[in-house]
Order: sequence, then C-alpha cells, then structure tokens
Amino acid sequence: MYIAFEGIDGCGKTTLAREVNKIFPKFEIIKEPGGTDLGEKIRSLLLTNKKISVCSKAELFLFLADRAQLISEKIRPYNNIISDRSFISTIAYQSMNAMCSINTLWIMIEYALEIPNNNLFCIVPNIIFFIDLDIETCMFRIKNKSKDKIELRGKEYLETVRYTFSRLSKKDEMLLPHPQSKIGREIAASDFHILDGRLPVNKLLKIIKPIIEAKLKLEIKKSPEKLGFIE
Repeated sequence: MYIAFEGIDGCGKTTLAREVNKIFPKFEIIKEPGGTDLGEKIRSLLLTNKKISVCSKAELFLFLADRAQLISEKIRPYNNIISDRSFISTIAYQSMNAMCSINTLWIMIEYALEIPNNNLFCIVPNIIFFIDLDIETCMFRIKNKSKDKIELRGKEYLETVRYTFSRLSKKDEMLLPHPQSKIGREIAASDFHILDGRLPVNKLLKIIKPIIEAKLKLEIKKSPEKLGFIE
C-alpha cells in the first residue's frame, strides 16, 4: 500500500504524513526528493545548494532520477509506504518549466516509475491526499525557515503550482496521461482526496484514518498476508 501527501510547502503535508505514520506504524515514511543515499544528494542539488545552478531540464531529470531510485530501493509492490510528495509534484512544479509537452513529460515519469525488471507495470500511490491551503498562509507558516530554491520562485509561481495540484486531484483530463497507457491505468485506479489545510491536524486525521482503513481492507482481500496493518 502506497500513500502520498501532496501540496505546497507550508500546507501541513509533512506534519500529516508523520502523524498518520504514528497511527499506522508498520508503514515506512519517506520523502521526495530524498529517501535514499542518492536521493539525499539530489535533494541537496535541487533545493539547498545555492552555489550550483540547475537549469529547468536538468531539474526535471534529477527529480526523475530520485524517483527511479526510490522505486528501486523503497517503493516496491507489497511494501507499505507513506510518502511526503510523489510524481504528482513533478507535474505540478515542473510542467510549466519542462520545455516539453505534457505527454512527453508523462512518458518520462512513467519510465521512472516502472518496476525494475518488469516494464509492464509502474507504481503510483493507492491514495493521494492533496492538502489545499492558500499561498499566503503557507508562506506565513514557513517565514522563519530558510527557503529552498523552489520556494524562492515566489508567490505567482506557487499559485500556478497550487492550481495544477487542484486540477490533478480532480483528475482533469487535460493534465492526465493517455488512459490506456501504463501510468494512465494506474492513476485511474488511484484515490485522490482534497483536504482543507485550514482544518486542525486532529480533524484532518479523523478524515484521513477511515479512508486509509477502508483502502487497506480492500488490499487485504486481495492479499491476506497484509492482515495486521489495520490492527
């Protein structure tokens, strides 16, 4: 089972991912970019190392490399993962700067998400929670932390990212891959939920917990060896 939390920095997704992990401690929590030795080096290049300039095309390939490594090391079939971000962030953040069509971008994402030694399938989250919160509140929440290179792109950029997140969460066909592609079929089976980031954490957890439990019960029917993850 693979669960992802998405949204603009400051929306509360990282806090929620950690709190949900306390409820479901048998899940492993990871972050994107990062989560592997290679991923942490990529994270530094992309977000915090301000001495190195990364062009938009290189940025895209670095995010894809990070994701491919996570698929290889962590996010495998039957692993139970809670992720702070997923491939959805690539579309939301990089689609406007990728210098390629949305279809080409999806082909590259699909390749990065393919299961090693099995290119018939790719791995996407079973559940994606988008924590929606206005940019002003997000920026206020993170005002005292050192901003990474993406956060420094400013309010207008982040407004576009938020809007793209919203469209993806509503499965806007204009932004989705071809429905008969590998990734298109997997996304069609994923559950997207938009949560109000203004709500306190305890209320959000009351919404999230039964959604995960219901999905886990379905997964257990398919794979009884997963029994215990909701006990």
